[in-house]
Amino acid sequence: MAEAGTRKGGPRTKAQWDTSAPFTKFSSHRYTPNVGLVIEDVDLANIDDDTIAEIRRAVAENCVVFFRNQQLTVEEHIAFGRRFGELDVHPAAANATGHPEILVISADENSDRANGEAWHSDVSCQPEPPMGSISTFTKFRRVVATPCFPTCMPHTTHSVTG
Repeated sequence: MAEAGTRKGGPRTKAQWDTSAPFTKFSSHRYTPNVGLVIEDVDLANIDDDTIAEIRRAVAENCVVFFRNQQLTVEEHIAFGRRFGELDVHPAAANATGHPEILVISADENSDRANGEAWHSDVSCQPEPPMGSISTFTKFRRVVATPCFPTCMPHTTHSVTG
């Protein structure tokens, strides 16, 4: 196994557009008609292999999944990400949390610019990008947005790429 920060690309997944089988480990509803699924009734800090398999299928079928009302520690966040495979370490990660797997994205009204303005936290620009990012939003502010996107912007984000 590669040391943290040396592996590029993380685990892979391919979109599967067959949504005929219902999920049995959690309840869910579409976020928009075209993309996204909100998964309910799951505690990401205490999750079994069958539920991980269904979450993996939900990601493949919907491209984006949302888990609301989770209170994960940084360690639990990393452990959840590792359930999908070896984690990629973001090339811009400043290791602000003491965990190289965590990229903190933070901005407020006094910031000259916000991390992520000119790049994506999922490093989709890499020759072998990871399958995605797992983000935890800890502070929000209301903004005006188009109807297709959430109306909250993060002040602080812990992102695990994997």
